Amino acid sequence: MRLRGFLQLLEAHGGGEVRVCDLARALATDGPEVRSALRAQGIVRDAARAESLPCDGLGCAREVRELPREEGGARRFFGVCTRDPSECETIEVGEWDLAQELVSREAFVAAVQHALRLTPMLGARHSLAGEIVPLGEEVADGEARDVFLAWRLDPRAVCAFAAERAGSTGASRPTRILTFDALSDLLTVRDGQIAEVPRLAVVPSRLPEGPSPARISSAPPAPLARSPALEGLRSISRWGEITLFDVDEDNLLGLTFDTRLRRLSCVDFGLATVDRRRPLDAFVLLKTICQGNGIFQTRAFGTSSNGKRLMSELRKALRATFGLEGDPFEVYSRFNHNWKPKFRALAAAPRELESAMKELGVKRPQSSS
Repeated sequence: MRLRGFLQLLEAHGGGEVRVCDLARALATDGPEVRSALRAQGIVRDAARAESLPCDGLGCAREVRELPREEGGARRFFGVCTRDPSECETIEVGEWDLAQELVSREAFVAAVQHALRLTPMLGARHSLAGEIVPLGEEVADGEARDVFLAWRLDPRAVCAFAAERAGSTGASRPTRILTFDALSDLLTVRDGQIAEVPRLAVVPSRLPEGPSPARISSAPPAPLARSPALEGLRSISRWGEITLFDVDEDNLLGLTFDTRLRRLSCVDFGLATVDRRRPLDAFVLLKTICQGNGIFQTRAFGTSSNGKRLMSELRKALRATFGLEGDPFEVYSRFNHNWKPKFRALAAAPRELESAMKELGVKRPQSSS
């Protein structure tokens, strides 16, 4: 059983006291096994009943009061407006509406550490006011790295945090930042507790016999044409030379190359409607990639097949725009559950991000040269 409903509630609410009815709605799709596991591992615990209820008025709340009851009589609760004079009518509230449970953030982190076999970090602290929480250390492909959870997915905060990590720990300490969306694919409930989803081993099939690639063609590929919007710029030889960044206008993206600045529209990328020149979904995806500083998934665009279609359209458009061969994206990471561009993608112009990092007190990573 997956924990998708519970993780969505945890991402939205953040933990702490939660009304029993709200938690029950979140767990309705997860099933009773998930609830039993959460209770068994101390993630969900009993809590005192709510003492107030939100009101319809702005910044207003109803105070919960109980009427005296006769011996053996049922308990009766009322919500009374705290404004003077009263702005909302007094309402009768059921005991079920006031029942609460406590969702422990610390117990959840401990359960994730155990499920993913992470070693707790020594001296770990909550960073960026608790937006990014340390989960632990893991070893992937023989290399140790620190794993964090983005409790609030703010792309600029994630970018600043990653820069801070690079500046303080250097390239010898890689960092992996998970989201709740990624956790929903990594975690399940097995044998009454939160566990990791089993990973399938991919066995490559045997290639058919035939001529080697070198014998198929030895002629160098012809240079590709590129967008007229890049006129005046020298030829681009690799994706890593390109920096794309988001701008306020829906149909534009910024480009920096060789210290020169350009603005490219959805028309320049060939990703616009013919009649109204509005951006197509593939261009919206490209802006999304920039807004997430290169951290992105395609789930927001619907089904998996639709996401693959948009990625295919975006690949073709990027190759045609910059006149480059090859794939502008790394191979999809099943371990991290996301894509990664080979070009640099930023949520704002590089100078704006550097200014924001200075305001946050984040040091710029030193060059290794």
